[in-house]
Amino acid sequence: MLKATLSHFYALADQARARFGDNAPHVTNDIIEKAFPETFGAALTEGCDRMFRDGVKDAVAKYIRKPSANVRQRSFDDIAPELLPLAKELGSVAYYVPSLTGGEYVGVPDLCHDAAQLDAARKFMRIKGEECLREAKRLDDLFDAVTAA
Repeated sequence: MLKATLSHFYALADQARARFGDNAPHVTNDIIEKAFPETFGAALTEGCDRMFRDGVKDAVAKYIRKPSANVRQRSFDDIAPELLPLAKELGSVAYYVPSLTGGEYVGVPDLCHDAAQLDAARKFMRIKGEECLREAKRLDDLFDAVTAA
């Protein structure tokens, strides 16, 4: 039932993706008023439009990460047999590939056929991992200070 209720939202998201690619902020900006006109108006009136937009953007990002119905996208059947075991070990079916236009999520099968995009995705993921490790170290330091007091 929920999926049927949101079918208009998904259709608008697909239309926006055709124009803007898999850029969640651009897709969100394009569809938010059209998909949820009453909610958008109420959010503006009540001053929570930013929170509403962030929620819609999260939903758009999750939708974008799923393989598109677009025929341009490959499936896991298109991955070379020697790469398939490595691809199946990954924690996601799509990864963020930054670009000058903001970047997009690209499916693993497509990454297996485009070394440049795969390289960009792995470098981006590594940077994010290093950021997480630095933040974990700061939390460790804070924990040590709190427990020593």
